[in-house]
Amino acid sequence: LQNYDIQFNEEYSRKSKISIPETLLKKSRLSFLLKAGIKLYDTDRFISAKNVFDQVLKEDKSNAVAINYSNLISYKLTGEETSKYLLLAKKELEFKKYSSGREYFKKVLKLNPEHIEARLGIKESLSLESEDIRVRAKSLYANGKLIDSIKGYINAIQISDENSVAKKELSEIRLQSVTKVDDYIKSGITDYNVRNYKTAIRYFEEALLIQPENKKAQEYLSLSQKKNSAVASIKDCFNNKEKSCEILWK
Repeated sequence: LQNYDIQFNEEYSRKSKISIPETLLKKSRLSFLLKAGIKLYDTDRFISAKNVFDQVLKEDKSNAVAINYSNLISYKLTGEETSKYLLLAKKELEFKKYSSGREYFKKVLKLNPEHIEARLGIKESLSLESEDIRVRAKSLYANGKLIDSIKGYINAIQISDENSVAKKELSEIRLQSVTKVDDYIKSGITDYNVRNYKTAIRYFEEALLIQPENKKAQEYLSLSQKKNSAVASIKDCFNNKEKSCEILWK
């Protein structure tokens, strides 16, 4: 017997003073609903059937029978529209328009949240986009654009954390470039000392792109950001002639 073939006559059980466990009573109710839903489905009354299966899933979210029939109904009710969105999504991917392709897959999932092809399509688009960015990042590094290359690798990994090749290459590039970190920090400190905080921030951020755990770069970046923010506040006070800092513009 399948899991929806259990039913009890609850009224008879009460009259006969037969105690039935609540778990079995629940299975009995769900069995009745499932059989009713399947009968509606078999007679092409899909919307009514969907309502019945939705009721089952409110009580038992993992009920395989209700999930399968709900998916079948969604396919039948939205088949034409689903096919249209899937076709558009695939065309976007062909032209490497990954973001817009994912939007079409998401439209499919709004119609049918369990649509397997749409779910796989989103995953594939993320993988393809990540790999394209990785290839560009590798080319940037080969052409001497270290910082842009590292940013590209980071972006590729953010898009798809499963891109192990991007992770490996980024790790190798950082290791090979670690000797350049001190030069970035020195340049940053030079600008920091003459209160050129915006440029200093850029140098410290670039040092941290190469060596994220560098404490010196982290500390100077934090100081530069705070002082840059303070300078900006003072300028705003002066330009707006706020009373709280009137000593600056009297």
